[in-house]
Amino acid sequence: MFALALAAAFLGGCQSAKPLGARQACSRSAHYQRPKDAADAERIAKRLIIDVYGAPAVLRQEPFTTTRDADRWVVRGSPKPPETAPFLIMIDGVSGCPVYVGRDL
Repeated sequence: MFALALAAAFLGGCQSAKPLGARQACSRSAHYQRPKDAADAERIAKRLIIDVYGAPAVLRQEPFTTTRDADRWVVRGSPKPPETAPFLIMIDGVSGCPVYVGRDL
């Protein structure tokens, strides 16, 4: 619940789908710029994970796999035990808005 409240406070501006299971918005600030390539998408995804789950969560999920899926960048973590569910972050390829931030179940 805290992560959801933090994500709601953190996001604000253009419409996005359901990050963390709730309809949210994002802004076209420096934090959300259109990813130019996979490295940009991964950088944005890591910032989102740090903002919601904390910096140690990034280390527990590296390396990340980044792919382009139609109009979205999809970034997946590689969890290490005891974690079993990888992070899944979807970023709009045009606006840079997070579409989904959570775990791939």
